Amino acid sequence: CLCILGYWFMIDLLLRWILYCFEKTAAEQYSGKSEIKVWLCYFAIIFICWLPWIFSSYPATFCPDSTWQLQQGLGYTEYTTHHPPLSTAIMTLCVNLGAAIKSRTFGCFIYIVMQTVLGSMIFAYALVVLRRMGISRGALIAAVLFYCLNPVWGMYCQWFEKDMLYTEFYVLTAVLLIEVLHTGRCSVKKAAAVCASAVVTFLLRNNGVYELLPFMILLILCIPREIRKRMICAVCAAVLVYGTVVHGLYPALGFKKGSEAEMLSIPFQQTARYVAFAGDEVTENERKVISDVLEYDTLAEDYQYHWSDPVKNKYHGDSEALKKYFPVWFRMGLKHPTIYIDALVGISCGYIAPIENGFTEPAALILTDGVTETDIPGISTRTYEVLSIPTTLIWLTAHIIPVLKLFTMPGIYTWLTLACIVMLWIKKKASALLPLIPGVMNILVCIASPLASSIRYCLPAAAMMPVILWWTALNVSSVSKNKGDACNG
Repeated sequence: CLCILGYWFMIDLLLRWILYCFEKTAAEQYSGKSEIKVWLCYFAIIFICWLPWIFSSYPATFCPDSTWQLQQGLGYTEYTTHHPPLSTAIMTLCVNLGAAIKSRTFGCFIYIVMQTVLGSMIFAYALVVLRRMGISRGALIAAVLFYCLNPVWGMYCQWFEKDMLYTEFYVLTAVLLIEVLHTGRCSVKKAAAVCASAVVTFLLRNNGVYELLPFMILLILCIPREIRKRMICAVCAAVLVYGTVVHGLYPALGFKKGSEAEMLSIPFQQTARYVAFAGDEVTENERKVISDVLEYDTLAEDYQYHWSDPVKNKYHGDSEALKKYFPVWFRMGLKHPTIYIDALVGISCGYIAPIENGFTEPAALILTDGVTETDIPGISTRTYEVLSIPTTLIWLTAHIIPVLKLFTMPGIYTWLTLACIVMLWIKKKASALLPLIPGVMNILVCIASPLASSIRYCLPAAAMMPVILWWTALNVSSVSKNKGDACNG
């Protein structure tokens, strides 16, 4: 409770200071340089700041998820939709391109460079949009520093995974939508850009459609009628393409459906904790039903409060077994609700409270020169001590230095999002709440994720935070009252 109160007052004071600075500053008049030049300038600054990270471990650092994706794409194992096939296809394309030019290892580096360049371009575009929204120079500098110096972005750029690429297109889609809401204008070109970006975002991560589609649908109700048809067409086209690919193309290509267990981390964790702490109260029928879904005999041993994979990876049920499981799960929860609450808090604590960042993905880089073979034939990593030592030290110390470590904590982005919602609600800015919906949905996805405190799951909410903070300031400050509502729909 003391942590909650302390962080709430700290965040509240921070936001009030931002608003105070905004109110004391007249609308910024930037130089007459073309926006293309400004965008190129931001792009170059961000890209240069990220360069040391992508050269610190050639071609990249890997994780089991991306290795599995490459094994699927290269034909070493069965193709499934557990990980987004589009993401797997992009990785495989880069690896094969690199193999044609030099080696598979070089292909992995092509993927890293691609996501670094795209990230620099998209984040730079977000800064350009902030300029259009009249952001003050101080806040703009802070936003640039956030994208350039926060070690989260550099570290995830050099990580061979799907999360950074997904985050980049998530930001592009969200910023395009916010711009439509802010200006009340949507050209045919802008509608096409929204549609294309949304489709890629939906297909790059399985939860992308849940995070962005609610915002897109509600946006239609809050924009001028003359552009509503274009946005309806853009949203419908995006959903149609996504549905056709997922429910038509993937099955036609023979892709095996991903496990149902991926969406069941919370109930499985609750059952495992119940067995671990109140196993003597489990009836024979309950035990039989649970055994048809999970490995009952190892549940208590496998249970870890902060990580659900040891439990859910032993899922062996089907839809019929789940139909019998959920009533049993519900009745057990009524008998010991505190056990279920503890399990929920345990698996989501890092996203609820900004008090830890214990799971420091990606793993620390190797500090000494050397070559390490991966599980994929033809792919190895080469570490250069002169670059890996500084970047590793920056990454690790960023998790322990007071104040700075907040930027690596998932929970701080949850609280910032909630604080912005409260401030907009108090000011009765209903339509201005729409851009915060993706952040809220991302937080809910994080809570349902298999790890209790992993910044990679909340990268979208973190990347959008400079835009969301300024959007909130724009809508609740007295300056926006003189200029008109920030939402012109």
